[in-house]
Amino acid sequence: MAKYPDVNMLKFRQELKKVNPSIDSGLTNKTFGKSSLQPLMAILNNVGGNATEVYKAIAALPTIKADRYKVGLKYLLKTYPGLNDFGIKFEDLRLSSTKETKAALYTQTPLPGNFNPENGKGQGQFVKPTSSLLNMSIVNYILSNPGTTGILLIHLGESNSVGMDQQFSGRTTLQHIQSVTRVARVMGCPICVLSMAKSGQEHLCETLQAEYNQFANNKRRVVHEPKYHTATNQQEMLNFLASRSEIVVMGFDATICVFANVFGSAEPMSLANAQYRPPLITFANLLMSRATLVTKGPLNCKTASLGADEYGPLFMLG
Repeated sequence: MAKYPDVNMLKFRQELKKVNPSIDSGLTNKTFGKSSLQPLMAILNNVGGNATEVYKAIAALPTIKADRYKVGLKYLLKTYPGLNDFGIKFEDLRLSSTKETKAALYTQTPLPGNFNPENGKGQGQFVKPTSSLLNMSIVNYILSNPGTTGILLIHLGESNSVGMDQQFSGRTTLQHIQSVTRVARVMGCPICVLSMAKSGQEHLCETLQAEYNQFANNKRRVVHEPKYHTATNQQEMLNFLASRSEIVVMGFDATICVFANVFGSAEPMSLANAQYRPPLITFANLLMSRATLVTKGPLNCKTASLGADEYGPLFMLG
């Protein structure tokens, strides 16, 4: 906890004045002409202010204001005591508000009695959760709900996977995933990596491995399943899913691996148990964003039984 040093505050306000010479009036007015930066300034002037509050205040700014004061806000992120130690960037907090970057929430749903993910001729019966598109990014959701949110990375062992370089709001899918992992780490969220790595392969691509390594040891885990897409037959995965009521799912390939994990797949519990492994949506509420799902092109519907509901609002992104 610390008050923003006066010397830095002076420079910060100078940067604000370069784009808005009358900013001082807006920072002091209580009603008419009130600046959207007032909550942020209150934190900076408070000896009890902290990094989390600063991040939240920047993320909450209207897009037009954040863009207008971008130079000053970037300076703030570099100079607020302890803030730069976390490696959070302005771009991590400020995503353009488009359908592709918004979070979609899928509600935890019990396994239906007709669950049969054998998808011959597209007729498989999967779990069909209700879903809604939230008016916020996954990063904003984590900032507001750090104690209930966990992060699951699915099959992200290669940075050159098809679709990883696809851009949404000027940033690649890989960069969007990085933003989520950075903020999740700072907010104390646990992270789990589902890996299909074969002998000699890494569980994560180099870029994401670097992010993963910065999580505390008791906040990170790898669930290794080299033969199947899913791993809800493993206790380590079940322990992770039980630790949080909301799980952010990011991974490759969105129309195959993510689909199998979220909605169901015809994969047995074991060689001795032919029961299908239950999908993730039966354990927790799930959050996904098109910008953090790796695939080239549209989120195609693969089953007649799901239709356009396969990815709820995400499917409508094309």
